[in-house]
Amino acid sequence: MKHIKRYLPLLAACLMTIAVLPAEEAENKRAGQVTFFFPMGTSGMESMEYSNTFSLNLVYGMNGGVDALEVGGVGNFNTHDVSGIQMAGVSNINMEETRGIQLSGVTNTNFGDSVGLIWSGTLNSVFGNTTGVMISNINVTTGDMKGLQVGTVNYAADLKGVQLGVVNVAASADRGLPIGIFSIVKGGYFAVETSAGDTLFANVSYKMGVERFYTIFKVGGTLSGKDSYTTLASPDKSDSLFSSGLGWGSLIPLGERSSLALEASASNIVRVENWDSEHLNLLSKVDLNYHMGLGEHLSLFAGPSLNVYVNDLTEEEEGQKLPVPYTFLDETHEDVNVSLWVGANAGLTIRF
Repeated sequence: MKHIKRYLPLLAACLMTIAVLPAEEAENKRAGQVTFFFPMGTSGMESMEYSNTFSLNLVYGMNGGVDALEVGGVGNFNTHDVSGIQMAGVSNINMEETRGIQLSGVTNTNFGDSVGLIWSGTLNSVFGNTTGVMISNINVTTGDMKGLQVGTVNYAADLKGVQLGVVNVAASADRGLPIGIFSIVKGGYFAVETSAGDTLFANVSYKMGVERFYTIFKVGGTLSGKDSYTTLASPDKSDSLFSSGLGWGSLIPLGERSSLALEASASNIVRVENWDSEHLNLLSKVDLNYHMGLGEHLSLFAGPSLNVYVNDLTEEEEGQKLPVPYTFLDETHEDVNVSLWVGANAGLTIRF
């Protein structure tokens, strides 16, 4: 971090130059140039008037463009098109189109369209259209994104490819696919769902993303022990189990008012008196639900589910176990019990 701060004034000088850059293309071509830091280099003050096949900037350089390879110790700055491979220790800044491979330790900033691979340690920004792959902690495209964004946070004005990250944001994704934990898409799929199942008697889920792929946040409750079905009418607080889980799903349209939802999720099961339990107590489900629309925002659904219940609870901790109606597989290996059964669920979906 100390080394980066040392060169921040140099990077600031590059950014301040943007406002006075010429608009015309760099028509003059040169085989190469070497710069210590602008303007101390082989092209001097005229460096932004030339496009170079090879460019070496020992600290940082400001040039008209690159046709094959540019390497910068701290930063590279180009007023016009860059193609080939561009590498910098801290930052690459290009004012017009970038084609090829762009690599930096901290940031890549392109004010024109970008085609190819953009990879940085912290932030990739394209103030235009992107075709290719963006990999960084934060990826931003203000135009069309055709390809793949991989990062913690991804943004695209019009997603026509794939976003893979923790937070995905898109102003439009009619032909795109955001895959992550939080996917926020204007005009996307947002819904709240209440349901009942054969083990978790009461459930509430929130879904966000697009119909092709959405995230499911879910909580639920049920009664513990083998006698849960007979004591359902008069439950005791000590019998209560709660679940919290995460999953993903896809909604497949079947007609004007019907659709099929394929969803997979996993929920951790805890007893009200044992919130800090470190035992393995996990229910995984694959649900296939048929949705029948009741209007623009409401639908009823029902369907089968494949359940896999895994726990390492002992006989003394029987009260923390889910009420399993039956099993077609029930085995214990090294104190871990695995149960499989096919169940059912049904409920109501409210779509926003």
